[in-house]
Amino acid sequence: MSDLGFFLAERARLQALAYRLLGSQSEADDVLQDLWLRWQALDLQPLNPQAYLTRMLSNLCLDQLRGRRKQLYIGPWLPEPLLDEVPDSARPEDVHGRWQTLSLAFLLVLEQLTPTQRVVWVLRELFGYPFAELGALLGRSSAACRKLFERAQLRLAEQAPSITQEADRQLAQDCLQACLSGDTEALLKLLATDAQLLSDGGGQVLAALRPIQGAAPVQRFIHGLRGKFSNDFSLRVECCNGLPALLVFHRERLDMLLTCEVRGQQVVRLLLVRNPQKLRALVRALAPRAQAFNPAD
Repeated sequence: MSDLGFFLAERARLQALAYRLLGSQSEADDVLQDLWLRWQALDLQPLNPQAYLTRMLSNLCLDQLRGRRKQLYIGPWLPEPLLDEVPDSARPEDVHGRWQTLSLAFLLVLEQLTPTQRVVWVLRELFGYPFAELGALLGRSSAACRKLFERAQLRLAEQAPSITQEADRQLAQDCLQACLSGDTEALLKLLATDAQLLSDGGGQVLAALRPIQGAAPVQRFIHGLRGKFSNDFSLRVECCNGLPALLVFHRERLDMLLTCEVRGQQVVRLLLVRNPQKLRALVRALAPRAQAFNPAD
């Protein structure tokens, strides 16, 4: 049986890798559980246990990503949000490193890559793996991994969000505050002309089945959404995936999460997560704070 202590020591790194590869905490947890069972079943510990775990995890995530492409998903697909455990005195980049790569907008762009491109890019760009090691991990040549990485870089250069300034985070905060207060005029000023809203209900709850395109339609959608709120609803802003997010509770049950993507000093996209399965990890993370939160505030 392989060393439990080593696996536990590696778990945080493996969890971070799996989440960035899959954009889903629940799927990452499933993969980690599968990896643990495989690790536990080994008769002898590998000569390079870290490389073994990384290779096994990458292959399990590749299988998951390929299987996802064959499944029918109802409406737009969005990544699963995570609550930030960031001390008040710390900046997101101090805690997360390259925190932009945790944003839902960035994880959504990673979905545009092929599964193999995504694995190569994440391992190379975010975890610093040399191409020779990538080749050994994935059973490819280092030259092939370099080409996969370069193609991924080109794709990301075209579409990836670039939130690097405090002003961008403040603009995202202002956008959510306008949604929170119902200030439709302020919201309209913040939205880009071609702003988009994606709503993920996963076929389990009501959500827009197609992207909502244009500043005015997006503003009307948010206004209509707020019109459905009653005394049974409460709202608050938390930091999720390195950026502000508006959480909407219905009778103290988390109903939806809204966050936005900023580019060129404008809000270009709003992301609305309603799929209950994708809110479960967030609910668990919020539980310790529940007593400190008064829905009537």
